Amino acid sequence: PRPQGAPARHARERRPRAAVAIRGEYNPDPERRAAVHEAGHAVAGLALGISVDHATLEPPRVRYDQGPSPTRQRVADVACVTLAAGAAEEAVFGDVSVGREIDLRQATSLVAKSIG
Repeated sequence: PRPQGAPARHARERRPRAAVAIRGEYNPDPERRAAVHEAGHAVAGLALGISVDHATLEPPRVRYDQGPSPTRQRVADVACVTLAAGAAEEAVFGDVSVGREIDLRQATSLVAKSIG
C-alpha cells in the first residue's frame, strides 16, 4: 500500500469519485468508462497515423479519416482502431462494456466488405 496522500503510480490504483456498486462489484461511472473507451479509439488511431478529427462523449463519439479508397493495410488499421476501445477498457477496469460487442460487429463488417 502507498502512504496516504501519495499520488497513485498506476491507473488501476485510482478510483473515480463517482462509482456505483452492483452486487458488491466495483463499477466505474458510466461517463468515465465511455471516456476510456473513446480514448482507446483515439490513441490507437493516432498511433497508427490515422487523423483523429475529435473524440467526445456526444455522438458521433470519435471520428477519424478512413480514407477514400482503403488499402488492405488501411482496413486493418481502421479495424484495429475500432477494437482498441475494448482493450483500453480492459486495461483500465479489468472488464469490458457492451460497447466492445458493437465495435466487434463494426470491425467485422468493415473487413468483410473489404474482401468482397
